[in-house]
Amino acid sequence: MKNKFMQNKIKYNAPMRTLLRYFEDKGSGKVVESRREIRRRFDYIDHSQQVRFLKACLNSGKMDREWAYQKLFELWDSRFEAILLSCLNQYQEQGAAVCLAKHGSTETVLKELQNIDNENTHYYLCLRFVDLYGFKIDTSKLTPLQVLSVYTKTNYMPSAAEVSEQLHRLAVTIADNVSVLMDVVDNVEDVSCEAFEQFGIAKYLVAKLQQYEVLDAFCKWNKKVTAMVKNSNEYSSIIKMPLSGYDFRISITSIFKEYIRQNLP
Repeated sequence: MKNKFMQNKIKYNAPMRTLLRYFEDKGSGKVVESRREIRRRFDYIDHSQQVRFLKACLNSGKMDREWAYQKLFELWDSRFEAILLSCLNQYQEQGAAVCLAKHGSTETVLKELQNIDNENTHYYLCLRFVDLYGFKIDTSKLTPLQVLSVYTKTNYMPSAAEVSEQLHRLAVTIADNVSVLMDVVDNVEDVSCEAFEQFGIAKYLVAKLQQYEVLDAFCKWNKKVTAMVKNSNEYSSIIKMPLSGYDFRISITSIFKEYIRQNLP
């Protein structure tokens, strides 16, 4: 009787150069199969082969281009700058814009700024150019946490009013975003506004900016809203109900959001 391990047919890996040739030749009938296998091996193949595959992807369909953008964001190679610029001009795809904003040469990015600068790229542009070229921070293109992050990572010195404005924006965003939930707390007595992860991050960033008066005001606001919630009839009803962990999280989040909305910082 044959060994059961010998009954399975051994699979031999096709040479990468063969797979690349199949993928590049759209008439080969093996594009899908070769794409899947090259992606599986991508992180382990020679860099020259990675470059060849990425170039082929950028000259392929949208799905392949988007995959290549994600890889180039992590594994930048300046040889792709011209190709990405061509993709940006031809397809107006955000993946190309983000790669250029983060990695493109200063000359290219500043020259193409009108085509590159948007809500998806502005954060990276701020980190690169605020200190060097007087690039203006457009807070409308950034989330509140991105704005605070830019403040901490550049030499820009925000006023207390500017920092407070971002905390106000963040509170509005949290209160109005139905998908944002409070983190789970082991002890219901420990629940507070800081159970929203974004508030915890904001507190850290404000402290990093050494805006201590703003930080103190924010902490006092947190305590005030938390006290209002815990003294409310809604809260008293919730903690008496036999809710599961997730259902309790949904309910307590809803109450906090309502009191945050009514008492913005």
